[in-house]
This record gives sequence, structure tokens and C-alpha cells, in this order.
Amino acid sequence: MKKVAVIQDISGFGRCSLTAALPVLSCMGIQVCPVPTAVLTGQTGYPDYRMQDCGRMIGACIDRWSAQGVELDAIYTGFLASGLQGRQVHRFVRAFRRPGTLLLVDPVLGDHGELYPTADEAVVRQMRLLVRQADVITPNLTEACLLADVPYAAVDAAQPRALRMRRIREIGRRLMTPSRQLVVITGIMADHRGSRAVGNLVCMPAGEQMVWTKASGGSYSGTGDLFASALLGGLLCQQDPVKAVRRAARMIEKAAERSFAAGTDPREGVAFETFLKTL
Repeated sequence: MKKVAVIQDISGFGRCSLTAALPVLSCMGIQVCPVPTAVLTGQTGYPDYRMQDCGRMIGACIDRWSAQGVELDAIYTGFLASGLQGRQVHRFVRAFRRPGTLLLVDPVLGDHGELYPTADEAVVRQMRLLVRQADVITPNLTEACLLADVPYAAVDAAQPRALRMRRIREIGRRLMTPSRQLVVITGIMADHRGSRAVGNLVCMPAGEQMVWTKASGGSYSGTGDLFASALLGGLLCQQDPVKAVRRAARMIEKAAERSFAAGTDPREGVAFETFLKTL
């Protein structure tokens, strides 16, 4: 059975981070080895939450797992509670990355053109360094702009569609490196074939492709975590990258559609549990 270290936070409320990665990867037949970066009462979209920094656990896992001879098929990183944690994650990658170990970085920094409240300049700086090492990255549009050093205003929804999409493709190409396998810029809201849709730009060494799904009318927390988890599972199951992106996006589309119809609080995330079988 393949093993994945998931370096993420865990939130009591809000389907995101480890509460997304654990069920998604487990249902795909992959063992999840959690490395918690923080424990939160609720994800940061709630107006009042408490967070416990768990940075010491990263070092503890490095020490104990190295002594146990742990070998990993993939390392998957997301939310960092501080810049110091970024340096610890670099140490973790150096300790456990071997030839064939896939490194997926979901650069959790912000959304809708703004940084998350926990993402200061130190976190941004460490995330940029971490992304340089990654085989696969899954930024949303805000994070892609931060990583590529492009103003978000250049790609916001107020821009003409053709110009906006061309600039997004340029950002995707900029984030590709000679050694990188895959860049997916997620959650691109746009009109597509006469209706509102969510796009995912898939950039590979061989070229680019857009994967579109229907927008359900709501903006839900944690969908990026669900997407990255399902994508990683697909890649580890040897799925074609575009097929893995499409399957992950369709699962989220179905879950978002049901959540919107049920009036689910967007801060709780999408009710994905009954759609895990689609993976």
C-alpha cells in the first residue's frame, strides 16, 4: 500500500486540510500519515477561531520516522502556520524524499486576491521556496499570482475574458520548470459555453488543457484541499493527469451542487462524503 505524508492543519469545523485528505486518499487505497501543522477550532474563514501551532510535531516526526526507517511514496504539503514551519518542512522533505517520491505542494496562501489571515510575508517567502522543489503544485488563482509575482488585478474577473484567460495561461507556463511534472491552477471562475463555470488550467511539459465544471452558485471553503487530495490520489494510482484533474473536479462539482441545494454554510465546506465513491 502506498504511503503519503500529509503535512497540513486539522480544523474542528470546515471540511478542509487533513479532514479532507484523510478520507479522500484512504478511499483511494492510500495510507495517510498525518503531520499536523496546527489544530484549529474551525477553519480560518470563521470570524472567531483558536489555533494551536503544532510545529514541534514536524521535527518530532522527522526524528522518530527516520529512526523507524519510514519510506514514503509521496509528500503532500499545505497549510503552514508560520515561516518557521516552512523551514521545518524543508527539513522533512530532505529527510524523506527519495527518487520516485512525489512532492505535491498546495501553496495555501490566500484567495479572491487577498492573503489568508495566517499568511504573513514569512509564510509567503517559505512557500515560494518550497514550491521550487515540487513535482506538482495546485495553486488557486490568487496563489498562482503570488508565486509568479503577477498582480492579481491583471487576472481578476473585471478583465476581458480572452485577455484574462491568456494571462492565466502565461502564469501557468511561468510556473512550469524543466523538472516539474504538473501545475494546476484551480478555481478559475468564468463564463463557459454560455453559463457560469469553474475552470482548472492543467499545465504539463507537453502543453496545457482547461478542465471545466459547472458552478453551483456558492463559494465553499476547503474545495482546494479536496481537489489536491483527489488529484494526488489519482496520480499515485497511475491515472493520466488530465483524467485525474477531471475526476477530482467532477466530485467537487457534485458535492457543491448538493451543498448549495441544501443551504449548507459555505464555511463548512462541501458535503463530499457521499461522493467519495466516484473517486
